[in-house]
Amino acid sequence: MKYIIKNTAVGILMLAFTAACNKDAEVTHSTPVIEQADVSPHTFTYGDSITLTAKISYAVYDLYTLKAQVVVGNMIVAEQTVYKWTKQQHGKSAEVSAKILVPFVKNMAHNAQAKVLLTLGNTALDVTEGEVAELTGNRPRFERLYLIASDDSTTELLPDAENPDIYKATGLSLRNSITYKIAQAITTDGDPDYAKFVWGLADGAIGIIDNANGGNITTAEPMLKSTQAISFDAFAFATTLTGEMLPQLATLSEVDFAASETIDDETFGVCDFYIENGTTITLGGDLASLGVVFTPAFFTRTVAQSVVFEGATGVYALYYNPVRKNVIVGVSDTKSDDYYLMEGTGIGYPAGVSEAVLQATYPGHILTTFEMWGFDNVLRYILFRKISANTYQGTVLLPGSAQGWGVYAGFKFHAATDWSGEIAVGDIMGGGGFSGTATDVIAEIQTNSTSTTNFEIQTPIPQACYQITINVATKSVQIDPVSIPGF
Repeated sequence: MKYIIKNTAVGILMLAFTAACNKDAEVTHSTPVIEQADVSPHTFTYGDSITLTAKISYAVYDLYTLKAQVVVGNMIVAEQTVYKWTKQQHGKSAEVSAKILVPFVKNMAHNAQAKVLLTLGNTALDVTEGEVAELTGNRPRFERLYLIASDDSTTELLPDAENPDIYKATGLSLRNSITYKIAQAITTDGDPDYAKFVWGLADGAIGIIDNANGGNITTAEPMLKSTQAISFDAFAFATTLTGEMLPQLATLSEVDFAASETIDDETFGVCDFYIENGTTITLGGDLASLGVVFTPAFFTRTVAQSVVFEGATGVYALYYNPVRKNVIVGVSDTKSDDYYLMEGTGIGYPAGVSEAVLQATYPGHILTTFEMWGFDNVLRYILFRKISANTYQGTVLLPGSAQGWGVYAGFKFHAATDWSGEIAVGDIMGGGGFSGTATDVIAEIQTNSTSTTNFEIQTPIPQACYQITINVATKSVQIDPVSIPGF
């Protein structure tokens, strides 16, 4: 450890101007003194605290502040005022002892040269600078890290044999987009242990967070079919997903759904696929049956063995529910102009089974949403596909078989899951209005439009599938009953 003092008479020039304006002002200048300074320990680990001790004095005026900056390599990583003049703490000398947290941030080298810069000032604005040099900063090393996903699943990440700052997990079968935190340790409940290091999203970037500040990280590789390995770089604070690349989807069976996901207590096979518009997809296994319903807004099906994709070319998540016997389309960016959303209660995707069959596996479940509003998962809203300028189309099962919140169905339309672009029933009544051959549904909504902003069905009309087309520019809605193979 080496301590260096540099005296700087900054206050002389500043107060010379004041004296020129006030002939009665007489200020005596000399520099305050850092008599002694040290840091303990001299070798420290990022994320720990160091203790600065210093003896400071000035013969003429009270001391004002002593500021410390911790520098690792060429980067200032911490700044702290360790002494400040107050009514309770002032005088011409002081002995200072202060703990300074050296944060663990990205790109901090192991066995790095470090120093603490000191700036001492008095009440006459005279300044002395010094430094405690020849310190060493080291990176923390971990036996393992834990990736805690938003669905509460946990994956162990182990250090790479060649690079101890890289932590990996292999042999996985996950989605190509994951939302998560990374933790040094977990609690008995499987949550991040915030008493140790936890990485999350802080100010738009990956960083160390605490329980009160910071959120989940989302990492995505849209062109992966599934994530087979995860690598976390604890030096650069970056996550990499690797796995099988997405091929152009040409064939599909239930074995192609590489991951499993629980949604509203039901099990779905899930996988991401690259699909081109107009592609005929050959079906196999259980999917090669008209008893399995593919989302009608995105697929056309005339025979059991194939479907034609009607959506725009891109990457899509497909969700297969083997109990409901349906395949639902999901997208990573609902804010895209290619989609609109319908959300509310008493609505659902067409399924290939009756409600009684569903309840034999999932007691109490129904085919539609029940007293649910929002966009928590793909079962909570209906994805509409853009079919022309400002015009979107979706196919929905309604109303619900049970009355919730006094209605059998109640819904609105939104541009994205952030609730933007809302279209309520009053917008349609005051705009282009309703059309279509589903006269019972239209009449019910129109009758209830005077007392609510929602599209509402308050009487138990027969449950059926409807094709709904909405023009968001003219504020018009067309509703028609539709026959779906398998329903």
